[in-house]
Amino acid sequence: MAGMTEYWEPRTEADLESALAQGLLKETHFFDAKKQPPPPQKNDHIAVDFASFAVDGGRILYGADQPKSSGPTTLTPFDTTQLAERLDQIARGGLIDPPLRIRCIDIPSATDPALGYLLAVVPRSPDAPHMVGGQYRGRSDRTNTILSDIEVRRIMAEREERQRDISTLLEEEVARDPTGPELRKYGHLFMVAQPMRAHRQLLSRALGTQDWQLWL
Repeated sequence: MAGMTEYWEPRTEADLESALAQGLLKETHFFDAKKQPPPPQKNDHIAVDFASFAVDGGRILYGADQPKSSGPTTLTPFDTTQLAERLDQIARGGLIDPPLRIRCIDIPSATDPALGYLLAVVPRSPDAPHMVGGQYRGRSDRTNTILSDIEVRRIMAEREERQRDISTLLEEEVARDPTGPELRKYGHLFMVAQPMRAHRQLLSRALGTQDWQLWL
């Protein structure tokens, strides 16, 4: 289950309780948990979180308290009314440059319908790195960081390389177009798609077994 929170999308409070029991609600490069979002006057704090996760993608669960001491993480449902709208406005409203698109998953509390949790999903951004307050933001092993010039150049170089790869793939598809000459007077639409990142256990899940060598 290592790294599960990298792709995790819980839908019920029982899903959260199961992850908590397995010790999975811990801060990682791809995941963070917070008791509640800060007040509106500190929206820039949320913007920093989003921009930091946008380099590699990640998730933030609101409604889980991770104490600074060695105490256990606990679930803390709260009133999430209009929180998704607020987070979307922060992501796209100017605090982050360039703006981001995020997804929000509301998770109701089984014990109190008026309360719940919210999972903010920050996809890996094709425009990363992103700035907040004039500084490029990224994520270290477990915390947000300010990216150095070298790190910014590396991320931008990787982004440009991906764009070149896409152009090359498109050119290859155009070159091997099997359409006969009698139809080439019509317009053509060529599309290529490749996953930006894959789950570590993707092959095992597809095969239904961890022993992929035996399957081969």
